[in-house]
Amino acid sequence: MVCRPEVSRDELHPEEGQVPMITSLAWKDLLNERGQVEDDLALRKGIFFGGLEPALRKIVWPFLLHCYSYQSTYEDREQIDAIRRQEYEEIQKRRLSMGPEQAEHFWRNVVCIVEKDVVRTDRGNPYYAGEDNPNIEIMKYVCIIIIT
Repeated sequence: MVCRPEVSRDELHPEEGQVPMITSLAWKDLLNERGQVEDDLALRKGIFFGGLEPALRKIVWPFLLHCYSYQSTYEDREQIDAIRRQEYEEIQKRRLSMGPEQAEHFWRNVVCIVEKDVVRTDRGNPYYAGEDNPNIEIMKYVCIIIIT
């Protein structure tokens, strides 16, 4: 649930309410034939003022988080994804092949810190609400991988 404060019209940005949501159709219009984002300002303004269609989050968020360059092509992104998958697999192999001392050190310095932080996640957000929420476990796992 997102709560928006009550503000008067004169307190809003002049473009508030003027820019439509980024939908699947709008997203396709922003890409050229090679898959490059032609107008990243229009994309960012559309998301900021109008929002992003939920089905597009997995596709668009990597651009917003600078995982992909706006000028990257479909092929570039496939290569980036392949490299990231390989990095992930290497991290997993390293983690699973730790000796007892390394595992103890990892547990104390990484896992314990992540577990303390993850339980502080906003449980008011429906995605993380409730006891034994699987999304909390997923976040914990992702944080451990990132820190490693």
